[in-house]
Amino acid sequence: MRLVLLIAALVLGVVAGVALVRHCDSPSWDGCAAYLTPERITAYAVVVLAVLTLILAHAAWRSAEAAKRSAAVLPQLERAYLFETVAMKATFGEVAMQVELGEKPVLGYIVTLTNYGRTPALVRRLCCGADHAPPMPAESAYPRLETGSELVLMPGQRHVVEVSDPGAVDAELVAEVHRGNVYPKLYGVVAYDDIFGEPHATAWHWAYNGKDETFKPFPWKGRRANYRR
Repeated sequence: MRLVLLIAALVLGVVAGVALVRHCDSPSWDGCAAYLTPERITAYAVVVLAVLTLILAHAAWRSAEAAKRSAAVLPQLERAYLFETVAMKATFGEVAMQVELGEKPVLGYIVTLTNYGRTPALVRRLCCGADHAPPMPAESAYPRLETGSELVLMPGQRHVVEVSDPGAVDAELVAEVHRGNVYPKLYGVVAYDDIFGEPHATAWHWAYNGKDETFKPFPWKGRRANYRR
């Protein structure tokens, strides 16, 4: 389209130049001025206006294309983005000490959801669970948490969730975690809508590594269960 407009403008420019000099044999502008009758001046003006119209039309088309691209990018720039961070309520060392004292503690976790986007996020579903023994449930079977009739996270706002492993911790489990043979796992997914009505989801599947005392993404069923979309 741009090439067509450029060619049309060039053709009209050539036609205007030819029309201007075709009846003029004089080498001076004064001599050619005698041939500029009102009819010819009007014809030349029409040609110039046509060229200017083409130029303006091309500029308007480019502006419309730029506006269209901006409109397509805007939802991605302005949408809500939910990210999760995870931590233990008590360090694994503290839990191990409770086991040595003859207690039967459980592994507790804190999940913090934060909206790092520029617009609110309307949470439709929040599921989260913890376990230290395989097999892990399918994502559709994650325990669903109660969030009330409507949970809206404004930009920069946080929502904290506490989750506990259903099994008690014993000395054997503590030893296996320290050896790196067992990885206590925390998993979940939050589904939400942005203000443009588009659905999104953030899922996590973190495993606690007892050797370096950190949480790391854990591969599950041949894919990463940690994603944002």
